[in-house]
Amino acid sequence: MATASNGERATAWEDVRPGHARVLLDAPGGAPPAPSGWWVVRVRCDGPPRMLGPVHDARRQVDRLVGARTPVVELAADRLRSGLRRRLLGEDAVEGWPEDGDLVAELNRLADSVDGPAALVFDAVDAADAATLAFLLRVLARPGWLRPAVVLAVRGQPSGQVRTLVDAVSRAEGEGAVRRLESPEPPPAPPAELPPLPFDTAQVLRAAA
Repeated sequence: MATASNGERATAWEDVRPGHARVLLDAPGGAPPAPSGWWVVRVRCDGPPRMLGPVHDARRQVDRLVGARTPVVELAADRLRSGLRRRLLGEDAVEGWPEDGDLVAELNRLADSVDGPAALVFDAVDAADAATLAFLLRVLARPGWLRPAVVLAVRGQPSGQVRTLVDAVSRAEGEGAVRRLESPEPPPAPPAELPPLPFDTAQVLRAAA
C-alpha cells in the first residue's frame, strides 16, 4: 500500500486513470481536488442513508452536467445492448446485471460527453449504504466497465464491507491503487515563555549590569 505524504497530497491524482479505481485511506476531508482539466462528479456518502443514494446522486449530477437523455428510447437501447452482451459473454448468471448495467450506462455518459478525463469521486465511502457498497464492489471488480475514473475516499481505516471493497480494488487494480493520506503536520508550537523573574532577582541583575 502506497502512502501519500503531505507534500504529495496535491499529486494524489497522478496515477488516476479513466476506467480505473483508486482508494484513498485516512481522508477525512475527502479526496484532494482534481488537477485542472478533469471533469469531476463528487458525491458524499455520509448523508441520510438511502438505498443506492450516492450512486443516484452521481447519476443526477451527470444529468445536470451533460444533459438528460430521452428516457424511453435510450433506456430501451441500453437494455438491448445489455441483453446482447449477456448472451455473447455468458453473463446471464451475474447477479444484479440489468440494474447495474443501467446505472453504469448512465454514469458512463460523463466520460462519453466531455472533452477531457472524467472521474466519479465518492467521499466518505465508509458511510455508504450497503447497496451502494455492493454495487461498487461488483462494478469495480471489472476495471474498465465504468469509463470514468473512480476515486473512493475513506475517512479512516476500512472494516467490514468497506474492507471487502478496498481489497477487491487492490486485487483488480494492484496494490498501488490503495493509498494512505497522512494527516497534515501540526504547526510548530510557539517558543515557551519564561516566567517573570522575582522582583528582588531582577533588581540584582540590573545592578550587576
